[in-house]
Amino acid sequence: MSDKPDSGLPDPPIRSHDFVKILSHFFTPVSSNDRSPWQKEPVMSNPFPRARTRRAGLTLVELVIVVAILAVLAGLIIPKLGQTKSKSKAASAAATIQETSNNIQIYSHTTNRGFPQHVDSLVTTGGSVSLYAKLHKNLKAQLTAEELTDLELASLTGWGFQYVMDHDPASTDAPNSAVVERDLALGTEKTMAAVNADSKIALSIYPDTDGDGVANAPAGERLIAVGIGPKNDMVGKTMVQAPAMSLVSKKTGQVLYNRAIALIAVYDTADYPKFGHFKGVVSAWGAPADEHIGDYLEP
Repeated sequence: MSDKPDSGLPDPPIRSHDFVKILSHFFTPVSSNDRSPWQKEPVMSNPFPRARTRRAGLTLVELVIVVAILAVLAGLIIPKLGQTKSKSKAASAAATIQETSNNIQIYSHTTNRGFPQHVDSLVTTGGSVSLYAKLHKNLKAQLTAEELTDLELASLTGWGFQYVMDHDPASTDAPNSAVVERDLALGTEKTMAAVNADSKIALSIYPDTDGDGVANAPAGERLIAVGIGPKNDMVGKTMVQAPAMSLVSKKTGQVLYNRAIALIAVYDTADYPKFGHFKGVVSAWGAPADEHIGDYLEP
């Protein structure tokens, strides 16, 4: 039944504009003034409630987890990077040794000279003669600044090896510090860098056959060391420039003498004239090529 009171009169006909007004209630919000008394207040509800928004950034726990993961990754990667750098340095040193040795032999055969001149003597001049101070400590420990005997000097000059470059102790450019020319034929200064008989360098050339820890060089024969510096006679002939190795002092950060070191045998024997002889090349820190190759191949 209708809630309206019965007036006893028939319902008035629905006019067109009344029908439109009725329909508008379904599509247009109805104001409180237009709402009929029996209409309830419309309740608007969202069937899709808004999701809770999250604050941007990381929580403290998440940040701690990220830092821990990064620390683990760093612990795994950094040693590998150091090992890769060490292997690269070893491979480069071995290649430089081989390259320098090849250049010396090619120069000797193409010029009919025993050995290139104007190589670095590894000793200083001007006052007291001594080993150049900026040699790598491992190389310096294997050398001694010593005067050659007259016969040893003659074995060099008779071989055509006459001029060397002495180092300027005041130079701050270690790889290019050999700037003072010395004429060995004059015999006024005969000091060279002699290789110690019990050194790694000497043992790589003359193996220890009797187990006393000393190189078994033939009687009257010993080694001297020279550096293949930028003024050597091979530059412009068999090499574009003197090769250099990566060698920096860990204490001072300064670049040390980084040239390849050539080994020459000299002779102190009067039995018959014997000329100097090229024996090989080691790195700027006094290690032979096979040692650097071993470092590279080490797992």
